Amino acid sequence: MRAKATYRFLIVLAVVATIGCTSTGAPRKWLPDAGEAQQQAYGGWITVRMFANPNGSHVQGELIAIQEDSVFVLAGDTLVIVPKSGVHSARVAAYDSYAGRLMTWTLLGALSTASHGVAAIVSFPVWIAVGSLSAASQSSRPIHNLPANAFDEIRPAETWDALKPFARFPAGLPAGVDRSVLRAKRQ
Repeated sequence: MRAKATYRFLIVLAVVATIGCTSTGAPRKWLPDAGEAQQQAYGGWITVRMFANPNGSHVQGELIAIQEDSVFVLAGDTLVIVPKSGVHSARVAAYDSYAGRLMTWTLLGALSTASHGVAAIVSFPVWIAVGSLSAASQSSRPIHNLPANAFDEIRPAETWDALKPFARFPAGLPAGVDRSVLRAKRQ
């Protein structure tokens, strides 16, 4: 009976611990680690939600460029031009945070408290609290959001400008680039 309760507790613990982790929306293994992201020639992974249907209609892929009135997204091998005026929100993932590894270490550390005896009453919750907060914080570190309320008329360009460093072409799409030859990053 006690083993069943412990098993259920661990399942609930794993579910609760991963709730705080931020999803990038990028395909598995597509995002580089932080060091590689600074050296590669690809943009970050962007998910753009449209005003027409902010809960369903979206475009996602590699962020190619941000121009004055448009966002260029490479979805597969198709370059999609999204007018900024139709964007409800956008999320860019710059690199893989490896927050899942932190959660694994947290779970292993929490399980190791079984050897602590009565002290596990204190050490187990500390492992869970600190580890979960660390993983949640790390998972959101490479994520850059352009929220729906960022489109007010005060400073709309500054919000888009903050996403430009994560594009393949941060200065905008170069003149004369043959858009048909742009290819997605191979995994």
